Amino acid sequence: MSRLRSAAIAFGLLAVLTAFWHLGLQGFPFAGPAPGPGSITKGVLTSQQEAGVGYLRYIPTSASPNHPLTVLVAIHGMGAKAEDFAAWFTPQTEANGWLLIVPRFTYGDWKQTDTLKAEDRADSAWLDSLMLALPGKLPFPIRHKVLVYGFSRGAQVAHRFALMYPERVLAVASMSAGTYTLPVATSTPAGGIPLEFPVGVADLQRYCGKPFDPASVRQVSFWIGVGDRDNSPGDVPQSWDQYIGDTRVERAKAFAKAMENLGAPVRLEIIPGLGHGESAQSRADSLAFLRQQESAPPAPLPPTFDALEGEPSPAPPPAVPR
Repeated sequence: MSRLRSAAIAFGLLAVLTAFWHLGLQGFPFAGPAPGPGSITKGVLTSQQEAGVGYLRYIPTSASPNHPLTVLVAIHGMGAKAEDFAAWFTPQTEANGWLLIVPRFTYGDWKQTDTLKAEDRADSAWLDSLMLALPGKLPFPIRHKVLVYGFSRGAQVAHRFALMYPERVLAVASMSAGTYTLPVATSTPAGGIPLEFPVGVADLQRYCGKPFDPASVRQVSFWIGVGDRDNSPGDVPQSWDQYIGDTRVERAKAFAKAMENLGAPVRLEIIPGLGHGESAQSRADSLAFLRQQESAPPAPLPPTFDALEGEPSPAPPPAVPR
């Protein structure tokens, strides 16, 4: 009798477990493990890490496997917190359907040329590696070319990333940079003094593994912003004075002119009444510029440049008289 009762109890338990198992297959709400650091959460700013460097990531709620995401990389300046910088950009990227990346960069003395060389080389290489890794981290397609915004020290990283890895960048908004890397190898068009990185691009291959590619840089659009009161010579390092002036206003003008001479699309905006900082106008204008570049068709390469190699196309052979 006891054996029959035990068998009945066992059979009953089996039936109950089987029923729960079937319910589970049909959506029974049983609790799973808590989301880990690598989980994909839309609509929430999350902390991530890549190759030992931390960053904040925001995936818009509109993200879908059917539509490639545009990435906006927003780079903060000296002494700023990534969280504070991301707070303003999060609703903007949600509204635009962009994937937001805010690196947690640590900066040294940016007025020392050797410090700039080391930091911007490392930060740009890290950004390139993150862009390579992102498609494997997300269940959404990612557009190959990114938008980049930088303020102050971050503006230096932003435009140098575009000069080193132009094939990765669609457009850059650079606000209030203290130094710029000119897209030229010498101090004058006819030659002159070699301009080495970070002043120029004569030896850029040492820092990114490939020579400066003017054809690819021409495909990047640049917005250069600065406040009209950001004009104190003591605020910027003197190593650039003879090439681009001794204030942020003069340097923004000189860099914009150099990019124009190169043939890259560029817009210079000098914000009235603004010192060294950002304003509602500067941010709105820079984001409007980036939105415009995202929706614009790709700019054609100049006819004298080869689209695949980025080198001047050979001149056509002379006509042979018949």
